[in-house]
Amino acid sequence: MSPSRRSPCLLVAASWILATTGCQSLMLGNPSDDAPSHDAALAAASEPEKFSIEFYPVSDKPERLEMPLQSPLFVQEALEKSEALKRFRREKIQLYRKTQGSTPYSRLEVTYDHGKRRVPPESDYAIHPGDRLIIAEDTSTFFDDAVSAMRTPWGGILGTR
Repeated sequence: MSPSRRSPCLLVAASWILATTGCQSLMLGNPSDDAPSHDAALAAASEPEKFSIEFYPVSDKPERLEMPLQSPLFVQEALEKSEALKRFRREKIQLYRKTQGSTPYSRLEVTYDHGKRRVPPESDYAIHPGDRLIIAEDTSTFFDDAVSAMRTPWGGILGTR
């Protein structure tokens, strides 16, 4: 067979092999090393997604609750469903969200209106799987709020910030 005739035959043979075996013949290594098993994939799909709520009282040990995530769920709803607002008289709230970067979590500040006992819409974040809702006991009082409200950015009545 001449060299010019061999090239098209080799191309036809290679095409036929790829067509009958699919891309499986091109894979390098053992495919079971990288791919999760079918049973593991089914178990992960059937397991409900969760988020956690962590309570940090001033004079006691911290407590953590794992809760199922029922989408869509927001911070205010999570506080109501977990009855978290009944634990402390006043609280400070933060939301930690998993990230893909170098830091494992990103902190989102949650403002909380103690008078209305509500999270305002601008910080009522959606809860994602793996989020950590941190609720720390706040020992400040109404008078602390009044004093900080009298301050202005220029120093105000009570002096500098």
